[in-house]
Amino acid sequence: MRTRERALIPCLVVALVAGAAVTVGGLGARAHAEPTRRVAAGAGQSPDIGSRLARLEADLRRAEQDAVAATTLRDETAADLAAARDARVVAQARLDELDQVRARAEDDLLVAEERVAEVVRSAYVGGSDAIGLVADFMDAENVTELQRKRILTRRVGDAHERVVRELRSARRAARRAAAEARNARAVVDRRVRSFEEQFPALDQAVVRAETKAATARFDYDRWDSVRFGPATEILGAARLTGDDLARWFRAERGTARTTVPIEELTRIFIEEGDAAGVRGDIAFAQSMLETGSFYFPDYGQVRPTDNNFAGIGACDSCATGRGYPDARTGVRAQMQLLRAYADASVSLATLGNPPVDPALVSFFLRGQAPTWGGLTGTWATSTTYAPKILNVYFRMLAWVTDNS
Repeated sequence: MRTRERALIPCLVVALVAGAAVTVGGLGARAHAEPTRRVAAGAGQSPDIGSRLARLEADLRRAEQDAVAATTLRDETAADLAAARDARVVAQARLDELDQVRARAEDDLLVAEERVAEVVRSAYVGGSDAIGLVADFMDAENVTELQRKRILTRRVGDAHERVVRELRSARRAARRAAAEARNARAVVDRRVRSFEEQFPALDQAVVRAETKAATARFDYDRWDSVRFGPATEILGAARLTGDDLARWFRAERGTARTTVPIEELTRIFIEEGDAAGVRGDIAFAQSMLETGSFYFPDYGQVRPTDNNFAGIGACDSCATGRGYPDARTGVRAQMQLLRAYADASVSLATLGNPPVDPALVSFFLRGQAPTWGGLTGTWATSTTYAPKILNVYFRMLAWVTDNS
């Protein structure tokens, strides 16, 4: 598919499987030239990964500190709320106790006042009839005895008056204490309500801060996974989703000459990459480079209907590249071939899905390219093949990071 550079080896590579010579088409280095369409704005310019990582790390640290601060404030408020609720229980118990004291003081005063009134009625009713009544009441035998009884009665009345005065003072004190306890409980109630009103907002602030910290961690980890550029391992989990890839492609390229919509194709890349244990998101960047942003230039050896997204079988000495019946098979062939390049112990099981080419388990270059940099000189002859792939990926990752 490329004409600017000569193939390093023929497009047909001979591998040995069980002692027999088997032809494995398209598994070797071939010429590689830049596609006629730019992959994205600023093509050929690698972003400053170090600066980006430094910014993301700073953002992550701030977000984590904010999350800790929000959590600490929320937890302190929760502790204050719990303490206030405990204080309210104590205040209510104290109020109940003092209300009982006040009620007893009220009852004692009422009884004492009734006794005084009884003595007064008995001792100070005027008239002989009254004296007779008092005599009857006091059971006096004569007037002299009556007088003595009256004096005693007055003294008893005076004592009751003193008791009444003391009980009235006790009642006032009990009422004041109960009122103070009621006010103390009201203060605690307001404190409890204040903390209860604050808590939902504080809880939401924690959720927001933790979400922001998780997002910052996620962004940092994605960039950290490719901090070494072409030295990034081929095997591993994708850090961009199919939706991420599709959104970026629609924003930067718009249309694709593929047999399935780009949204379906990007989903297939992630699914097939996961099945083979390959970074499907970076493989998508490889395909962007191989297909001219999925435009498939007319001068190339691979047509859009070939469902060949990695230039498999295409070289200067080859008439055409390989063709596959559908997009999924084409992506699967790419992922399984990448697995073979990266894994010296590749087997039918580690390929994940049924192999497109079972001869991969005996591919003579298996395990020779554990990193994307290892594809330079093996998958393609261009000395900048791997950096070009990673530059495309960096632009994808930068766009997704800035537009999430």
